[in-house]
Amino acid sequence: MNPIERRHPGRPFAGIERRRASRGASPVRVNNEIGRGLPMQTTGETQTGAPLIDFGTFMELREAAAQEYEAGDVESLRRMATRHPPASYFGPSGETRLGPDRVFEAYEQGLAPFAQGGETHFEVLQSAASDGLGYWVGLQYSAVRVADSSLPRNVVLRVTELFRREKGEWKLVHRHADELEGTR
Repeated sequence: MNPIERRHPGRPFAGIERRRASRGASPVRVNNEIGRGLPMQTTGETQTGAPLIDFGTFMELREAAAQEYEAGDVESLRRMATRHPPASYFGPSGETRLGPDRVFEAYEQGLAPFAQGGETHFEVLQSAASDGLGYWVGLQYSAVRVADSSLPRNVVLRVTELFRREKGEWKLVHRHADELEGTR
């Protein structure tokens, strides 16, 4: 039995949240205690008839989905995003979204201030993948068109994305993006 199970017997464990703790208080709390926990769903990783694509090939598809998104089309990203918890999003303006529906809602809302015709590309600084998890860390360079301006705005985001295989397909389960200092 792990320490959390010892302190909370019989409660489902959905993850932990690290918080600034007052003196004498534990900095770790079970998410379910505060009502924000999301159940983990396993995905039947090995039960697939589809050919597995390697992570490098997948990253090319991910960058193409980002290019389509910047051009105003969210459908490729919709197909790539998980529909199973846990899923999370830490956006450029500081918002946090938990759960696949709320995460995708943030992606759709992220398009609202922009006109079609933006462009983007990735500079991958690190990436790796195992059988079921993958990630990339790097910069995303974008020329976005704000709806009320004819001139593009250049934006550089620091990005971390995590993926997991679900029935043989890589799915986006976490995105953390914020604007690189000095490019605002």
